Amino acid sequence: QGVNGAGCVCEEGYAGETCAECDVGFYLQASSSRCLPCTEACMYNGYCEDDGGGAPGQCICQPGYNGSLCLGGEHEYYQVQVIRPASFAVNYMYGRGLVTWSSNGTLLASASGRDTTVANQAGAVFVRRYDDSAGEYVSDAKLTIPTSSSLDRMGENGAVISGDGRMLAATAVGHDTLAFNDVGCVYVWEWDDINFEYALKQQLLPRADQVAKASYQFGYTPPSLSDNGTTLVVSAPYDDTTSVNAGALYVWRLNSSNLYYQHQLLTSPDSQSGTQIGVGGTRVSGDGRWIAGGTHTYDTYGRSDVG
Repeated sequence: QGVNGAGCVCEEGYAGETCAECDVGFYLQASSSRCLPCTEACMYNGYCEDDGGGAPGQCICQPGYNGSLCLGGEHEYYQVQVIRPASFAVNYMYGRGLVTWSSNGTLLASASGRDTTVANQAGAVFVRRYDDSAGEYVSDAKLTIPTSSSLDRMGENGAVISGDGRMLAATAVGHDTLAFNDVGCVYVWEWDDINFEYALKQQLLPRADQVAKASYQFGYTPPSLSDNGTTLVVSAPYDDTTSVNAGALYVWRLNSSNLYYQHQLLTSPDSQSGTQIGVGGTRVSGDGRWIAGGTHTYDTYGRSDVG
């Protein structure tokens, strides 16, 4: 294992004057009589010592980890809280859709499309704020639309909050408008620094010339907000712009008046009837530069619904 005038120069994993011992972090494997690394045995969160029995010895964990395999401790996830609505009815389905946080985790947005505060299944969005003193999320606001109709189902797919916590958005896929049923719409709230509450900012709808049928379901999946809220993306998987139910993504941007305007309608040149772009959801990157839309019904490689 290498000898010079000063003594042995050990290979990696060996130690001692004659390199006959296993170094820290290695153990002597009985079957091969070799010193092997044991970081895997400690899940890379610690190291072990040779116990002389041909197997890894007890793990010596890094700070913040514990347990026989160094899996426990402050670096693992654990249940902090179970959040339930304050009032509800049968089939309330709170939390059925997407639950989102602000970037620092201090704000949490959730929803129930079955809430009946305004009308039957008109829906509601809930905002909770983390209370450091209580060590849990506490109720901050329940947002409804006073003009909602029965079966609007606002929040059925959840609610989204921007990374900075200033913008909040939820879809109402059952909203009737433009002379059709279930066209859908998106409601946007903005944080009011004066009154310290979320105030309804806008109702977003597709243009009349873009909708020519019932069950268009603009906002079929939860919308997506960039971190600073300047870009909002909404799915419309039943859009017929390129072909029947080929789908599209609506991109909305904030203008100089701090209002959202329809910036772009994204479609795919190779989409087919029934592709339903956005049926699997849509996301915009935090900086607003990238947008993605998913579909599981895309046909390719000569097979159906490859996605």
